[in-house]
Parts: sequence; C-alpha cells; structure tokens
Amino acid sequence: MSKPQVSIVMPLHRHKYLDKILKHMLSLSAMSSDVELVLCENPAKTDEAAKIIAEYPMLNIQHIESEPGANRARNKGIEHAKSDKIMLLDDDCVPEQEWLASGLAGFTLYPQIGVFGGPMKLHFTCRHPRWVYSYFMGLLGQLDYGSINRDLSGVSYELDAGLVSGNIGFFKSAWEFGGGFDEDIGQCRGQNPGGVSEIDEILFVNRLTDPRFKPAKMYFNGMMIWHQIDETRMNMDYFMKKAWSHGAGLATICLKSPRIKDFTVEDIVSDLLPPQWHALFEHHELSKARAEIAHEESFRIYLKNLMICRTKFFDGFFYVLLSSDRRSYESDPGQLFYIGQNFYDQFV
Repeated sequence: MSKPQVSIVMPLHRHKYLDKILKHMLSLSAMSSDVELVLCENPAKTDEAAKIIAEYPMLNIQHIESEPGANRARNKGIEHAKSDKIMLLDDDCVPEQEWLASGLAGFTLYPQIGVFGGPMKLHFTCRHPRWVYSYFMGLLGQLDYGSINRDLSGVSYELDAGLVSGNIGFFKSAWEFGGGFDEDIGQCRGQNPGGVSEIDEILFVNRLTDPRFKPAKMYFNGMMIWHQIDETRMNMDYFMKKAWSHGAGLATICLKSPRIKDFTVEDIVSDLLPPQWHALFEHHELSKARAEIAHEESFRIYLKNLMICRTKFFDGFFYVLLSSDRRSYESDPGQLFYIGQNFYDQFV
C-alpha cells in the first residue's frame, strides 16, 4: 500500500466523543482512503473503542496503544504514522468541515514550515453560567485569532505557544528536530499529582521556532476544531484545578527555558508574575467582561471566581518553583510567598 498523504494522530483516553469525531471525519472536505487515522489508546486498547472503530470500515484507521500519558500517546502515534505529514487532534475535539483541507494546504504552501495550527472554539453540550467568560473560556482551551491567517513566528516565550497541541500540524522531520513531546510532563492519568497542563505544546511548539523553519509557526483560520465541554467542567473545582496546573506549568516551563537558565527564583518571580497578574485586571478587560456578561450578580461572581482561580494559579507556580533546586538569594525561599501576597492584597 502506498504511503498516505497525511496521518491524523489522536491520543485516545476518553471514548465519549469517539463516534461523533469519526462521523465528522467522513464529512470532511479532502477526506479519502489516502488519509490515515492513528488512534493511540492509552494505556491499552479497549473493546469499547474497538467496537466504535469497527463501525467505520470506510476510514483508514490504525488502532494502537501506548503507556499512560497523553504525550506518550502522541509520540507513539507519530512513530507509527505512515505519512511524513502529521496532524494532531484531541479525543474531545470535533473538526470543522474544512479542517483537513486547510491542513493539507498548509503542508503544500509551506514545505519548510515548523508547525501550524488553527482556532479551538468551545461547544457546550450543557448549559453554562453567565460568569463563564473570558479567563474561564481560556481555561477551557479556547483559542481564536480571528478569520485571517497569521504568521506566529514571533510568538515564542514562556507564557504562550500561540497554538494548542490538540490542533496542530507538522512534518515528522520537524517533530524529530523538536525532540518530540516531553513524556515526563503533561497529563498522565494521575501520575502527576495536581496535573501540569497546557505546557506540552508550549515546550514542543516553541522548540520549532527556529531559523531553520520558514515560517516557524503559522495560524490557519480554516483549521478549526470544536472543543466539547460537558457538565463535568462546569464547576469551580475543575476551574481551580486547571488554574493550579497552569501556574505549575508556567513554573515548569521557566525551569526548563534556556533563556532563563541563569535566573534565580527571585528573577523568575519578578520577571514573569507581575505582567501575568496585571494583564488580567486591566480596566479595559474588566469593562468588557461587565458589558458582555450584562448581569450585575453574574459579574460579581465572575470577579470572585477570577480571584480564587488566580490565587490557585500562584499556588501552583510557587509550589513547583520552590520545590525545585533553582538557587535563591533568600536564605529562606519560602519568603517569596510574600511577593505573591502583595499581588493579592491589591485586590482582596
């Protein structure tokens, strides 16, 4: 059999949306038998997934398994992919009709590209409260730069990759250059207490922001997916855990970043935390939130929950940073918690 023109790799941990995703695959523009789907289930293949896959014999599906962990599943799936062109999709994301066609066009238009991706929009499968807006949409994974394709090569720093790993494409050679996805971090079925999310793509994608790739990173508006959001994510426990893991993730990235390898703990805190905090509470953003939520009580709940989650963010950040062996000017690194307290005192 000839090499497929593209391999769509999907780490498979949840089965809830698998039937819906495969059904949408059939309707995608540019879908053909020349497109391979690599479903990498972790930690082992299940009968439930196999039964759903069996209902789609018209799709070219390779069903494999990996050790626990989303990053291990991504790497294993890419290793088994028969095409040199890779597109990643998460198991709770449904592609829009032009998703595949847009990705294939990206490979053709930019044969020297590092990585590209598109918007992730939210599809609520349940009712959600009015206060779930702005910052909370970001915690749910929303990413949208609008309707114009953009070169994101300049977006390469600790806080943001510009793209999400659940919706990116790259050549296998770029994946090899970037060293693959870090299997020691990310979601790992409870093996990483507290979780460290959204840092796998930041580390991987930013490693591809290299002069050898032209362009290094692109956003294609047509490569859109819908992140499925159900009732299990519509509560503060979920948002607090996500906020904590974002903070822990930022600290992890800082500790791994070559740019700040000589930074002390204090340098990292003073360099990165103030803009993180103040950007969230800009008058313009709060005024916009008030206007969009358009309900006074819901807006008050939004502010309260925003403060709670940002506190959790700092908790996660300091927990990882102060648990590391990064040197500090302070005899007692725990004193750095007072820096975070100063931020809280401005708004509490």
